[in-house]
Amino acid sequence: MTEHEKKYEALAEKYGIRWTENSPRLVGETLKTLMNKYKKDVHLNNVPLRRWDILAYNMRVPIPLYEKVCLAKYAARKMLKSIMEENND
Repeated sequence: MTEHEKKYEALAEKYGIRWTENSPRLVGETLKTLMNKYKKDVHLNNVPLRRWDILAYNMRVPIPLYEKVCLAKYAARKMLKSIMEENND
């Protein structure tokens, strides 16, 4: 785990941020479309930043907006990676 991942894992744990299979709708995606985007770009930069910003703006977490975006992306990637490992993708 990289330092970046450790940082956001700790924040996710502290603030209870966890994505489920229903969470992609928070950024205007389905699980399938988000999975396809993840396969093309593991950083999910192919999801419009405006969607991440809107999600982050509405998060009730006392950290800067850019950190909320990173936290949301981290939680999304963690969920997607877990699903892929389960399905051996």
